[in-house]
Amino acid sequence: LTWMFAAVSTLEPAVVHLETAQRTYSAEMWREPALTPLVDTVRKRLDALERVVGRNEWLEGRFTVGDLLMVQVLRRLEGTKLLSAFPSLVGLVERGMARSGFQRAFAAQQETWRR
Repeated sequence: LTWMFAAVSTLEPAVVHLETAQRTYSAEMWREPALTPLVDTVRKRLDALERVVGRNEWLEGRFTVGDLLMVQVLRRLEGTKLLSAFPSLVGLVERGMARSGFQRAFAAQQETWRR
């Protein structure tokens, strides 16, 4: 349960705040200085998570719903320099997305939005 809450209440809000600011301030001259503290916050949280994942294949040593939620949050950063700087997290995302449970949950989510 701890990792479920960490994903949705610690990491995801910081990631969403950064995403929103990047879109909102895209044309502003002062964009980069405004984004710096947001990037730093996400990076600190990723660094802490990297230290945990670097020792384990999964957050709790076995695949749990916490991994499922964390992978979904981390996917928001795919293709960014932020995520690519953390190889253990990239691996977590890849392992998580390869799981049939993740694929089923993601397909069900997509189906919900198609309706």
